Amino acid sequence: SPAPRLHLAYISPTSRAGDKPRHTTPPQSLHGQLYWREFFYLLSHATPNFGASGGNPLCLQVPWRDPATDAEAAADLRRWAEGATGVPLIDAAMRQLREVGWLHHLLRHVTACFLTRGQLWIRWEAGRDVFERLLLDADWAVNSANWMWLSATCFFYTYHRVYSPAHFARRYDRSGQYVRQWLPALRAMPDEYVYEPWKAPIDVQRAAGCLLGVDYPHPVCDVDAAAETNLRRMDACYRGAPQAWRALIPPAAAAEVARERGVDVRPSHRVAAFVPRRAAAQPPLRPSRAPDELPLRPRAPTSPEAVLADAAEARSGPPSSAASATPGAHGRRRGRARGAGGRSGGRGHASRVQHGFYEVGD
Repeated sequence: SPAPRLHLAYISPTSRAGDKPRHTTPPQSLHGQLYWREFFYLLSHATPNFGASGGNPLCLQVPWRDPATDAEAAADLRRWAEGATGVPLIDAAMRQLREVGWLHHLLRHVTACFLTRGQLWIRWEAGRDVFERLLLDADWAVNSANWMWLSATCFFYTYHRVYSPAHFARRYDRSGQYVRQWLPALRAMPDEYVYEPWKAPIDVQRAAGCLLGVDYPHPVCDVDAAAETNLRRMDACYRGAPQAWRALIPPAAAAEVARERGVDVRPSHRVAAFVPRRAAAQPPLRPSRAPDELPLRPRAPTSPEAVLADAAEARSGPPSSAASATPGAHGRRRGRARGAGGRSGGRGHASRVQHGFYEVGD
């Protein structure tokens, strides 16, 4: 990934050294990602309180759980940050982040969604602070913007698209090689249960040498039930959104939310959305840090050679300490079930999955 090198200024964003005769076009291309970076830089400079939800005119106000005042939320945040949620894909990704200092962007999406609107309902600033501390390519403006994006409080508004950790993982890695690399306790778990070990019968757990609650933690929550509950919470937040914030939502996204969730997020009257016009007083470049009580790993060496060495080590085998406790296109949750011939009839709570996304009957 060029991201750490860009962040550390080992390469210039204007460099054309990596250009090839055939390449993708923005926004998927590297140039497109650089456009997003500059866009977020501009907004962070011109938007009041860009790095927080309070006082930020671009950010929807959501009553998240706050680890600073909620002991249970603080415990859940700790488990997430340490890679001990009991949800294998989330835990493997967070342990890789702590050891290597880098994650593929889709894994950043899954873990951020899980912490916020997906399952744990914890304020996005708390997760942003952990990423700020651990990522080699941490960038305050881009990091803050992406956490707002994945929490569906700004930039991304089709909030019913929620990553399913198990089914998203199976789409790319059916045998669980990535999870087995970073979570040694699950190395002998059958493929059928490697992403959802809590579903394995006790005799299967014993045969795999992985007893839940002993060798690997029980899940921090009921993953599917929490996603259902949080969808209803997001419904309420979007229904009560201020008119000026609704004006930020693109018509196509508003139409999809209305179709999938039955929530009308269009402004009820003509209203001007917030437009950054002048520079606002900004905090230091890196004002945030992970909570003091989190036993976070110090930032890894930052030379390009060190980055490559860490990546090579990660590919060669699991970390030595593994036993210690912009928007994706896959792994989302849709508000209504669809069959091959169209929308399904009836109402209920049974769920099915297509292409790594929850498909939930309403």
